[in-house]
Amino acid sequence: MLNLRFERISEEMVFRSIYYYLKAVERGETRSLPAYLAFRASDLGIVKRKRKKQTNVFDSWFLTIAAAP
Repeated sequence: MLNLRFERISEEMVFRSIYYYLKAVERGETRSLPAYLAFRASDLGIVKRKRKKQTNVFDSWFLTIAAAP
């Protein structure tokens, strides 16, 4: 439904969102749990944000070798 890689889905937030789904069902929501979570994925924080590409410390520093004393 979301067409995302599994690593992008927060399992913890899926479990936390079940509470909100149950409350929505009490109010008359007729969608299934997966459809509800897919529809509200951004509101409920189910999809993780993309991380910035980590740079290697050694690639970003200019290292020099000191001359022999």
